[in-house]
Amino acid sequence: MSSTSFVASVLSPEFYKFGYVTNDRDRAVEVLKKDLGVEEFATFSPSMEVTDGNGETGTATLNCAFSAGRKLFIEVMQPVSGLVQIFQDSLTPSTDFQLVFHHISVIVEDLDAVKTAAAELGIKPALEAHLAGGMHFTYMKLPGLGHWIEHDQYDGDSQAFLNSVAARPIA
Repeated sequence: MSSTSFVASVLSPEFYKFGYVTNDRDRAVEVLKKDLGVEEFATFSPSMEVTDGNGETGTATLNCAFSAGRKLFIEVMQPVSGLVQIFQDSLTPSTDFQLVFHHISVIVEDLDAVKTAAAELGIKPALEAHLAGGMHFTYMKLPGLGHWIEHDQYDGDSQAFLNSVAARPIA
């Protein structure tokens, strides 16, 4: 895969999610409902094995929410514990409520090829995981743009949750 292919993985028609980080998932969901009129969210609290950009492997625990009822999602992520530094770094140390843009997400067919193409440009994953259900993802910081990109590869039944959230009726 060439550097052009990495660009294609960033500017992909498989774009499906805006990612935000917060210090209070439940409050963020309420703000998005009230201020933007987002009708429904699916909340969940994953704890997963990840590898950071230094090769350290450990658990990352988050409180998350996906907007429901559409194919394009808003994701809210509250870092809780473990290897969650790339999310915490977007938040300022404060007790005040924060909801900050963090990343865009793209579905890819070959995550290894995307990582190879990124490496050709000197870009490496800051966080990645290969989950038991078949989902694989990386987070890479896009140089000069100031935000992250999450590349997701869904294998097996791993996309079932995403499909179920998208299929929920909007109230």
